[in-house]
Amino acid sequence: MKNKINVAIDFGSVHHEVGIIQYSKTMNRYFFAYHKEFLSTGYEISPLTIPLADKTYEAEYIADLHGIHGVFADSLPDSWGMKVQDIEFEKIGIYDPTPLDRLAFLGKYSMGALRYYPERTFEKGDEILNLAYLRKAVQNVIEGDVGEVVDELLHCGGSAGGARPKFLLDINKNNLQYIRYTRGGFQDEYIPVIIKIPSSNDDLWQRVEFIYSKMVANAGIVIPPTYLIKGKQNNLVYFAIERFDRLKNGNNLHTTTFAGLINKSFSKEKHDYKSLLKAIEIITKDHTQVVECYKRMVFSYLGCNRDDHAKNYSFCMDNNGNWSFSPAYDIGFSKGQFGNNTMAINGKTVNPIVKDFRVIAKEFRISNWLQIILQTIEALKQFPSLAKEFDLHDTIIRRIFTPISENLRRIEKDL
Repeated sequence: MKNKINVAIDFGSVHHEVGIIQYSKTMNRYFFAYHKEFLSTGYEISPLTIPLADKTYEAEYIADLHGIHGVFADSLPDSWGMKVQDIEFEKIGIYDPTPLDRLAFLGKYSMGALRYYPERTFEKGDEILNLAYLRKAVQNVIEGDVGEVVDELLHCGGSAGGARPKFLLDINKNNLQYIRYTRGGFQDEYIPVIIKIPSSNDDLWQRVEFIYSKMVANAGIVIPPTYLIKGKQNNLVYFAIERFDRLKNGNNLHTTTFAGLINKSFSKEKHDYKSLLKAIEIITKDHTQVVECYKRMVFSYLGCNRDDHAKNYSFCMDNNGNWSFSPAYDIGFSKGQFGNNTMAINGKTVNPIVKDFRVIAKEFRISNWLQIILQTIEALKQFPSLAKEFDLHDTIIRRIFTPISENLRRIEKDL
């Protein structure tokens, strides 16, 4: 069991030692302190909760954050990646890995720009993979039989967040069938992506997320390029989205979620779009970023993207210390608990009316709010045709588009 780990930040062109996370057994708490040399860089990796200062920060115990500070908890995967990591830990006799053990597993393969060491090393592989093997690997992980799953592939899966099976890999832009273990950036014809794998004979969510990515782009929202890759041995498809934390110039972006930024639980606490928009104002000091978030708020409510929790919105910092609101990700159809969105709008989590959107727009000086709503409505009306194009069954189309249509009718009637 590790009781401390070093944190570094690697922007690609710039590398710094950041500080140390340490566990106190007597206090049963994790603590973090910056290296004195790092204080002079001016890089605020978590400006709202652990600002640059020559002091020690104690982490409040929050289950979603695994007891560590939010910005570091963001490096840890969610349920799928945890399961993958556990397989590797059990091989070396660790059956209850700590957050520091898990950060060491990630090492230099963490999302974003933060790095953790000393890391647990795994054999590096450069083989070209195939989609059938990825799907078999997922099934083996789920069933607990990983004899044929190589360590490097497990490592690629153990770095990815989310509840559904996914891997950090590189795809060939000239032939999407060519997939390899990630090298962590753009290289030659290869693109770093997160690829989501059907775990059984059902690829519905891969198709739906791809369709939603097209509607998101048509609504004028910034989203990385997405791909729908068809397997050769069957008709199952795989969804891939380019990683926004990797730049084509070779640099990396430091990333943290809204939940990590404010050091709060994304599942146990109530969050609202006003607090997210205010955080964007404070962190980015860029009104266009506030407008971008407003667009996503409108799309999530009208498009039944009800899993719009505080980990599905992120912030990025470049090697000049400039912050931006991240591109969109993890947007799709979700029923939500009792039909409610996770993030509130003007005090509501269900069935907002035009007044609710107008109130938020006025508070944050978004003058083109009505045009945003109209563009979003037109983008969402494309769902049936896109669903047909990408082979969704009529029953599924009705199931998804019926509540969307109800939202659009309510808003259009109120305009």
